[in-house]
Amino acid sequence: MESPAYGVPSPSLMARADCGFARFLAQRGEGQDYGAGGSEDSQR
Repeated sequence: MESPAYGVPSPSLMARADCGFARFLAQRGEGQDYGAGGSEDSQR
C-alpha cells in the first residue's frame, strides 16, 4: 500500500472532518445566541 503524497489529506480523513464540521454546524444552529454569554470573549 502506497502512502499518500505529503501534505495531501487522505479521503478517510476528509470524510471524518466533514462529519465533525457538520456536527459543529448542527450544534451552532440549535437556537444558540451567538453574542450573549457564550464562550467567546466579548470584551476586547
